[in-house]
Order: sequence, then structure tokens, then C-alpha cells
Amino acid sequence: MSDIHRHALKVLLILAALLAPAAAVAQGATLRMELSPCKLPDPAGEARCGTYSVFENREKRSGRKIDLKVVVLPATGSDRAPDPIFMIAGGPGQGAATIAPQLAGILAPHRTRRDIVLVDQRGTGASNPLQCGPPPGEEPARSLTRLMFDPEILKACRERLSERADLTQYTTVPAVEDLDEVRAALGYDKINLMGGSYGSRVVLVYLRQHPERVRGAVAWSIAPTNMANPLPFARNAQRALEDVLADCEADAACRAAFPKVREQFRQVMTRLESGPVTVKTPDPAGKEMSVTVDRGWIAEALRYVLYSEESARYLPQMIDRAANGDFGPIVRSGLQSRAGFAQGLTQGMLMSVVCSEDIPLIRPEDVKKAGEGTFLGDYRVRQQVEGCRVWPRAPMPPGYAEDVRSDRPVLLLSGEFDPATSPQGAESAIRGLSKARHVVIPDSGHGWGLDSTACVDRIVGDFLNAADASKLDTSCLSKVRRGPFATGAAGN
Repeated sequence: MSDIHRHALKVLLILAALLAPAAAVAQGATLRMELSPCKLPDPAGEARCGTYSVFENREKRSGRKIDLKVVVLPATGSDRAPDPIFMIAGGPGQGAATIAPQLAGILAPHRTRRDIVLVDQRGTGASNPLQCGPPPGEEPARSLTRLMFDPEILKACRERLSERADLTQYTTVPAVEDLDEVRAALGYDKINLMGGSYGSRVVLVYLRQHPERVRGAVAWSIAPTNMANPLPFARNAQRALEDVLADCEADAACRAAFPKVREQFRQVMTRLESGPVTVKTPDPAGKEMSVTVDRGWIAEALRYVLYSEESARYLPQMIDRAANGDFGPIVRSGLQSRAGFAQGLTQGMLMSVVCSEDIPLIRPEDVKKAGEGTFLGDYRVRQQVEGCRVWPRAPMPPGYAEDVRSDRPVLLLSGEFDPATSPQGAESAIRGLSKARHVVIPDSGHGWGLDSTACVDRIVGDFLNAADASKLDTSCLSKVRRGPFATGAAGN
């Protein structure tokens, strides 16, 4: 399962020749930023790296500054286009420049003609990261079983981070202005935007604030400005779960191995209603530990399994094991996912975004209603609402949550059974996008997986070449299906 989770996280985020400095890439434009050759781990190869300073408070334009980490992966071919791809990471809390080696592999098919520009968004990666971490003295592995949004831990984190950061300055609007300033400093005129999950929101806000600079945009797992995350998570996860169970029942091998999987799932949830379970298991570093987790923690771990179709193939097997008293596979999977998020996301930046942009859109009466009839219930949204009570909230510009309106070409991609950002988010976003097309990837979760990668890469490549979504050939998606379920001995 560890390889599967690494792939799923790499997708959240769902090149070779070092040609010329960015000045030549931008066709002779005057630069306000110096980049130096830097070596990244394979498959990135050579790159050009640097930092660019911006004011933390962009309105005042005085006081503390943030050094943004920037990585440029030069185009590898001879027929080079002047418009690069600005790849925006997700989360909130993930830095694109910090994961340059992984993104280089994902974006390799699109780098032949275009530079790839990666910027650690303010508060992430190496751009004044707002990392919280476990309480002093607590083993990191032990913290993975805590509440994700423990108010006491967040309060201590807020006090510590406030000594070096104004936490109200780390939302999407100033981050988009940072991004455009980096564009200008690198000498690019027009750019192509790419971003998934929270990165899709950054793409949309950039389209709103700087439409004249956008040649085209690709966004997936859409989280528009009016989507009050994590309110939809419970309903989206339930829909994804029902699809997996139905596919198992329709699959001869899965049905034979787990003939009562739906009943077993109810048994597992009923067992957890009576109290937490204790499991002895290796932590993500391989050290054995005993952990006690409750129903909510298990439910959230199962939601993580649904993030990719690769890991979802193991879900019936996990349910069967738990129904027979062995919660080890689910707990280990949850620990791996939580460790990946803890390592890859800066929680302070995440809190600054969601507490200012999402949580204020949630009414008290929405919380219980959103979780009714779902296995996740109000567990996640209630945690985040409580956590945000102790975190600073930045005022949003008037109309921020309204539909983004743009006439630039946009390709929207959704996983059919995404447990976080369902296709409904893209349908909401497309209302204001006059030249957008929404493509749903069958049997996919949060991003897309191994079985659909080649097809999606071709669709995205065709869009980038033409900057036109209206005539895209998406017929290859008709062959995309969920792979076989795991029915043998559990891999974890």
C-alpha cells in the first residue's frame, strides 16, 4: 500500500536539457530576478532556481518581506513556445517548488515546448513556511492519531507563528499577486496555468485578477471560491464509497471474495460506535507502536483510501479484515496518509486559507445536515470549525465567493467519484467561464490514476497546444475503468 499512497499523494499534488537562462526563455525580456543553475533529484535533472522577495502585507508595501522559492524547469525541445506553464500546488499548504522533482515527472509530457515554473506559495515549502507540527516532546508518529485540528495545538501554533508572520496575510488573493509579480520578474508576457484541488482555486482567482496574462488554464479537482470546504466532504465520500461497494458487488472476483461487503461495512461502523479500537502496528517509519483510534478517525482514514482508484481497490479487503476484528490495514493506511499530509502540507497556511475563505461560508445549521446519512458524518467539518475559532481570520474582498467570470480558454477535469471535490464543483465554476469545458474522468478519485494517465496527458497536451477546449477529442476516456480489486492476502 505504501507505493499506492505515494502515487495518490504525487497526483495531488494529483526534464533533461538545461537550455538557456529564463531571460532567453522570455524572449529577451528584461528580468528583475536572478536564477542560478541547480541540480534536482531525478527525473528533474538540471533546473534553474532562485528566490523572489515580496512584501508580506502587499497593500501597505512596507515592513516584513517573504522570500518566495522559485524553480524553473526549462523546455527540453527545440520548438519552444514563449508561454510557460505555471504549476500551482494544492492543499492548501503544499509548495510547488519544494516538490519540483515529483512535478517534473508528472509534467514531463508538457515540458517539450514549454518551461515549467514552480513557486512555493507564501506560507508553504521554503517561502516562510507556516508549519505547526506536534506538541513539544510528543513523538511525531503519536501525533498522527490526534485530531487534525486540535484547538489547543492550533492555539499554541498560532502564538508561535505570530512572532514571525501576520497570519491574515496568507490567503489566496495576495498569493495570486505574488505569482503575477514572479511572472513579470521572469519576463513572461502570457502564461498557462495548471492547478488541482486548492490549486484550482488559485487558478480561478488568477483568472479573475489577471485575465490579460492568461493564455489558457487547466484545473482539476475543482474547489471554487464558493465551495465551503470541508462541508461537502462527507457527502462526496459517501458517494465514492457507494460506487466502490457497487463495483465490488458487480465484479465476479470481488463478489466471491467479499459476498457481504456492504453488510460488513455496517458491522464495522456499528462496532466503532461502541468505542475506540487499539491496534499494534508499525508507524510510518517502521517502528512498532500501539495506537487507539475512534470511529471518526477510522472514517477519515477510509475517506483517504477513496482518494485514488488505486488505493480504493483495497477497500473491500480492508472492510473484510476489520469486520473480522483486524483494523490493522485501515489504521496503517490512515497513518500513512496522515504522515504524508503532515510532511507535505504546512498546517498554518492551510488554516489561514480555510478559516478566512471557507469556514465563514458555513452556517451552524449546515454542519449536521451535511453529514446526515454518511459514514463520515460531521466529524471533519466540526473539527475545522472548532479549530478556526482560535485562528486569525482575514477579511475577504467584496464578491470573493461569487462565480469567477472569464473568457479565457479553460479545461476543467473532475474525478467521477472524488471524495473531496466532486464534479459538482466544476459545474459550479463553469457558470462564469464562457470558453471552458468540463471533462469527467470515469471511476477516478481526487485527480486521476495510473489507468487514465496517458489519456488525460494527451487531452491536456492537445488543449495546451491549441488553447481551445471546444474541439478536444476525449474518446480515450471511454476505455478508462477501475482496475481489479485486491482479493488475496492483504498487502498491509
